[in-house]
Amino acid sequence: MITDNYTMGRGEAWFAPFSDPVAKTLAEGGGFRFLGNVPSFNLSIAADTYQHYKSTRGIREKDLTVTLQANRTATITAEDISADNIALFFMGTTATVSQSASTGNSETFGSVVPGNKYQVGISAANPTGLRGLLNPVLKAGTTTLVAGTDYVIDPVRGTFDILLGGTVPTSGSSVTLTYDLSATSRVQSISGASTVSGALKFVSYNAVGDNIDYFMPYVTISPNGSFALIADTLQALPLTIGVQVLGNQAALYADGQPVAGV
Repeated sequence: MITDNYTMGRGEAWFAPFSDPVAKTLAEGGGFRFLGNVPSFNLSIAADTYQHYKSTRGIREKDLTVTLQANRTATITAEDISADNIALFFMGTTATVSQSASTGNSETFGSVVPGNKYQVGISAANPTGLRGLLNPVLKAGTTTLVAGTDYVIDPVRGTFDILLGGTVPTSGSSVTLTYDLSATSRVQSISGASTVSGALKFVSYNAVGDNIDYFMPYVTISPNGSFALIADTLQALPLTIGVQVLGNQAALYADGQPVAGV
């Protein structure tokens, strides 16, 4: 009896970056990281061929086809907006930014403009500034400004806004913020200029059909399209996966599920 193995695909994508991109080796004990919900995963394979035709009589007839190259790619959308996935989209890395607790800090902001937002603690070493402000006091000269009337502050993000109509009525004034710092750490995704390489595993949990798992020993991951920071739908990271050959291994493996005793 002939049966049709119709399949409605579902599954999970897992990625293991190379610890050494040159040697293309995986980190010992590193394992594969779950990429989160991936509502679409499309694999494409195209072959470039040379075709030869006889031209001895009548119409030309093709008598030889030679495959010149194969191009294997995949596209995915990742809905897990994690620091690691953002780093894949950024072609970059992640880092942990830590700061120590301290007291009695101050910073002067010259030529402030009412209506603008200001970030505390910007430096070449810390371009996104400090976080976790405690006991902030903002002054214009010797005048202590009133929070909620002259300014609003976001101590978690380390920012403050000079309010229109407050004690700082015109542009060009200087203000000084004194503050303490809490000990904090945060994960930061940093853009780079190189695609991320590693191994990719797709584990099938199909709604219908046999589960077939796919393994790609050597892939590169790069951005592919727009990441909507504002939208009326869930955010998703569009990524392109370049599937390549690693040494004597094949580019792709598709494993059915094991059958006991066979």
